[in-house]
Amino acid sequence: MTDDKHVYHVCGSPTSEFFYELSLIYAKNTILPKGWKEDFIVIEPNGGWRIGHSLSKLSDVKASTEIINNLHKGSLIVPHLFCYQGMTACRDFFEKKLLFKMIGSSGSVMALAADKNRTRECVVQNGVNIAEGGLISEIDVQSLSFPIIIKPNKQDNSVGLTMVTRPKELQAAIELAETFDISVLAEKYIDGREIRVAVLETPEGYFIPPIIEYLVTPQNPIRITSDKLKIDTKGKPQDQALSTPVKMVCPADIDCDLYKEIRSQALSAHKALGARHYSLFDFRIERGSNRPFFLEAGLFWSFSNAGMITKMLRAGRMDIPSIIKDVWECRDFVNKC
Repeated sequence: MTDDKHVYHVCGSPTSEFFYELSLIYAKNTILPKGWKEDFIVIEPNGGWRIGHSLSKLSDVKASTEIINNLHKGSLIVPHLFCYQGMTACRDFFEKKLLFKMIGSSGSVMALAADKNRTRECVVQNGVNIAEGGLISEIDVQSLSFPIIIKPNKQDNSVGLTMVTRPKELQAAIELAETFDISVLAEKYIDGREIRVAVLETPEGYFIPPIIEYLVTPQNPIRITSDKLKIDTKGKPQDQALSTPVKMVCPADIDCDLYKEIRSQALSAHKALGARHYSLFDFRIERGSNRPFFLEAGLFWSFSNAGMITKMLRAGRMDIPSIIKDVWECRDFVNKC
């Protein structure tokens, strides 16, 4: 095997059945550039590892050391892990301990992006607009003008999130968020459009694919978990949500002036966090002022049909395998915007 054109997709979760299932949803149907080969390593919550040429053809459960000792050392690692330990310690293990080249941001950057308040503090120092707010332990939440968004500081997919419109709803929203994280974030709600923007690093510099817009309405002003994931009766993700009141359009209808501002804000966030190879950011576009306000970072791309960056590229009718090849093969390229 030619190791310099081979990737290991690392999937699953060492800690969580929920994130194990979520990982496998995004790791299905990966897109492979011409001349490349791939294998899948699946880490299970019980500590076992499996390996195979596809997710449908995996080995029996083995000890991690048995699989690690037989890996091709020149291969790339493409991570698909969403739990905190998977995003951080597992990435560091492959990159810093085993010395594989990793596609995507480092474990320390993922730890930063997983902490919504630290991310806010980081990007605002680089000129990115953020909504008024902070951790409820550090600010006077009642001083924020309503509506207010209350959410766990280290949760994704809108888990534990509430839009509070009246003071009497605030305590219940905080108590809900606290069931998912001891740290709770409060932010002033930004009325307006909601978009998702990606940044890719390429040999030609930073590239912004077509932007996604989520068509929020007065009836559905924010996206909730059911707008993102289909959850079964046991609380496990089955698939991406296919039918939701908040529709997605791509490319978004954005004029030149707004596009320039969004691009500037996204690039500033990417650089502030120290993101590597690619990044995803959610913004709200404030009604009236048309100013983008940063919501959160999601530094993921599964390089599969399910990946949001893949969907952006497909909306632009772009050569997806070629772009993936550029990202994988030019991973050490130092970009200049």
